[in-house]
Amino acid sequence: MAPGTPEQPSEQSSEQVRPTDSKRLRRWAGPPSKVVELVRLIMVVLFALGGWEVAASLAHDRYPALALGIVIGSGVGYVLGGAFGRQTVSAVSEVERELRRIPAADILASAIGLVMGLTVAVLVSFPLFHLPPGASYPTVAFVYVLLGYTSARLGRSRSDELFALFGVKPRAAGSRRGEITVLDSSAVLDGRIGALVDMGFLSGTLLVAREVLDELQRVADSSDPVFRTRGRRALDLLVALKRDPSVELVLVEEPPPPGEAVDARLVRLCRSRGGVLLTNDAALAKLATALEVPARTIHALAEALRTQMVPGERLTLRLSRRGRERAGRRHQRDPDLHRPARLRQGRGRTLLTGRAGPEGASPGVRTPISCPIMTSVSPGSPGVANATRGPEPVTAIVPAAGVGERLGRGTPKAFATLCGRPMVAWSLLSLARSGAVSAVVLVVPPGFEAAVEGAALEAEAGALPLSVVAGGGTRQESVRRGLEAVQPGVRFVLCHDAARPLASPGLFARVLEPLLTGSADGVVPVAPSPDTVKRVRSGAVVETLPREEIGLAQTPQGFVSGALREAHRRAADRGPGATDDAMLLESAGYRVAAVPGEGTNFKVTTEEDFARAEAVLRGRGRSGVPGWDEPGSGAAGSGSS
Repeated sequence: MAPGTPEQPSEQSSEQVRPTDSKRLRRWAGPPSKVVELVRLIMVVLFALGGWEVAASLAHDRYPALALGIVIGSGVGYVLGGAFGRQTVSAVSEVERELRRIPAADILASAIGLVMGLTVAVLVSFPLFHLPPGASYPTVAFVYVLLGYTSARLGRSRSDELFALFGVKPRAAGSRRGEITVLDSSAVLDGRIGALVDMGFLSGTLLVAREVLDELQRVADSSDPVFRTRGRRALDLLVALKRDPSVELVLVEEPPPPGEAVDARLVRLCRSRGGVLLTNDAALAKLATALEVPARTIHALAEALRTQMVPGERLTLRLSRRGRERAGRRHQRDPDLHRPARLRQGRGRTLLTGRAGPEGASPGVRTPISCPIMTSVSPGSPGVANATRGPEPVTAIVPAAGVGERLGRGTPKAFATLCGRPMVAWSLLSLARSGAVSAVVLVVPPGFEAAVEGAALEAEAGALPLSVVAGGGTRQESVRRGLEAVQPGVRFVLCHDAARPLASPGLFARVLEPLLTGSADGVVPVAPSPDTVKRVRSGAVVETLPREEIGLAQTPQGFVSGALREAHRRAADRGPGATDDAMLLESAGYRVAAVPGEGTNFKVTTEEDFARAEAVLRGRGRSGVPGWDEPGSGAAGSGSS
């Protein structure tokens, strides 16, 4: 979905009847039902007349007997009329429901076929009337029924071709499951629906709710240029689908119940219309599946069609065109990175040749071909892919402006020595190893800009460009200043606290994945709470929170840069108070996804935390970064443990 945290619709909300349906039901069955009373009145009159006729024939026009016959007949008609009236309402309602399930195009095609069949039956019946009367009338009736029924069925089954003969766009709709598809805004913004329709993977009726169209309009009017372009392309796609003869795009403008969320509205629409939900929102897809509503995702289709690689199979990638970014240099501590000379070969030449790693490892083939740096994953390598930056530029903001009052070392916490290095250096090492970012913005306390050069932090950042800015009085202000130093063309931003030096390189890639797929505007890693959590107010326990719903937020946190800028702009009007950036996006109504965090990615605040962090670093080897000192990698850590 577009910016906005989806509410979880209940089973009851998903089962609600559409407002127009409920009005029809109330019209037929509301108390008192006019149809039932009308049928009852007709039955009372008929039975009263019948009672009068019976009494007149038995009592020879005696007025007391006539009055008694009328009263008895009226009573019988009143009782039977009520029962017959209710049955009539039920039958009419059932017929109405069945007719609503049949598309109007099919009804019209059936009517055309019926008229044509009856016309043929009239022509055929003329010679049949020359038969004897006892045989002609049954034969003519049989011909009328047979040709009328057959022609109606034939007209409905060939409705598309029938309308095409008159130059009318055939209505690609149906009543069977899968012929009606409800579109979510995330699927429209993805942009691949047009290709699915062109190739025949998607057909039938496409339903677009008014709320989805409003979300697309808000994205198209966004101040972020990337969002604005994507939103306008989505609207152009809807216009193209409206003109496509193979599908029928229908805008559903029925007013939803008050307070109903967009996700609940889409699920309810699928259940009431018997349709399938098409979305790229993983949370919405799981919710629909839990409510027994079929859901499809374009990402799942693309993943299913991806070429399967067998461990040990040789893979060759070829350079299709010259890239626009400067190729990275081979890191001296990672022999798996190929030399730039191999990246600069001409068009059609071999770019990279390697072997697929064992099952469970991250295959190098998943790295986009347009990446400026590409590697293979050798057997036995850790689960972190050695392939580096993707085509989207990513900048990491590292807030390191805390003064460290609780630590009590007299120096900013980020520059306190941890295993022979400043604590912030360990975060820069993990960032350089992850290959997930293209630049780093380091936010330091005012006046400590020169300390960065003295700590040789540029070397820890490797080939990543490092910018240093002065922070503010709060973390929120420091991140905002770091965000101002991010280049305008950068689409994604990672915010990672320098006080969490033990984040693994793979965590950065996991945080970026939902952003690259477009399923979220922000991503936060969370670790499960090992303890039972109580809500306490004024010294009293108010409630016990379900532990499975509690997550301890960590960093790095990833964001779409436009969404993060807008969230900080809104937060500036309210003043400081947010403890992390994901909280700002939640308050602004953006989608924030959660990915699994790491148990060792704790925040270093006290001396006990420092001792625990040193123990973890010693267990990781010479470099202190997971996967850096794996056997056979040839890495040589430069810091002391």
